Amino acid sequence: MNSKYDAIIIGAGHNGLVTAAYLARAGRKVLVLERRELIGGCVVTEELWPGFKVSTASYVNSLFRPEIIRDLELKRHGFAMLPRSPSSFTPLPDGRYLMMGPDKAMTHREVSKFSKKDADNLPKFEAMLERVASFLAPMLVRTVARAIDVDGNGYFISDWTRDHLNFFRSIELTKSMMFFILLILVVVAAINLIATLVMIVKEKQTDIAILRTIGAAPVNVLRMFLVQGALIGLVGTVAGALLGWLLSVYFPAILHGIESAFGVQFLDASIYLMNDLPTDVRFADVFKVSVVTLLLTAAATIYPAWRASRTMPAEALRHD
Repeated sequence: MNSKYDAIIIGAGHNGLVTAAYLARAGRKVLVLERRELIGGCVVTEELWPGFKVSTASYVNSLFRPEIIRDLELKRHGFAMLPRSPSSFTPLPDGRYLMMGPDKAMTHREVSKFSKKDADNLPKFEAMLERVASFLAPMLVRTVARAIDVDGNGYFISDWTRDHLNFFRSIELTKSMMFFILLILVVVAAINLIATLVMIVKEKQTDIAILRTIGAAPVNVLRMFLVQGALIGLVGTVAGALLGWLLSVYFPAILHGIESAFGVQFLDASIYLMNDLPTDVRFADVFKVSVVTLLLTAAATIYPAWRASRTMPAEALRHD
């Protein structure tokens, strides 16, 4: 037995096995020691009672990074992540229970048995956790990399954000450009609304003058055109939000349909590292954009409405 090793790992749990596999891939001689007759640690499934097999803690898989599965080719060796449905069952001494799972409607009903307020706020809490996780996940590998190479021994460790740096930079650039493009579209739409209302004011000058002569005050004319502009903006905003929501929800299916119809592939996995483009409609963002759009359209109606209220009846009717 060779007594010289580059690394000796105490404990053949899943963390120790992953570490040993990476070190071995790097050409290091590794020895893994385990006290039990089984390896795997928390992911071991055992028959603790006759006829009942349980897994110690393998449901805690959020830290098992996708790059580990990819780098070690675990799927080729039979690895599979099994979904939990339901994910948890908590019985209580009084006979009640709490059962939660991926079915959001079922989870809402279950939590509502104990607190309607908590059930309504649970999706917001889960969304907050997802945002925190997406921010912290890339830091996990970077922290390990800095800790291993603290003595400057020449180890080189790269995480998935560095491996695909150009891809993430292109996403950041695309997000910035999309913001400016959407801003320009909204400004153009607001200018178009102003032009439309100005044309309406020009065409309706005679009618406005008649209204003024029968007693309509300038403030009444101002209000009429403000309401008309607000209604145009409201209809356009609601229609745009609904159309955008439909396109976002069915975008993957639409994209695949276009690819199948024309025999093209917009997302080549060898270039973009993905062959599909999932969508996630966030109604909070849709609401914010809709409110900002309504405010802009309301502001765009002020000048045409002011022009209409300044119409002089004698001047407008002199040419008719």
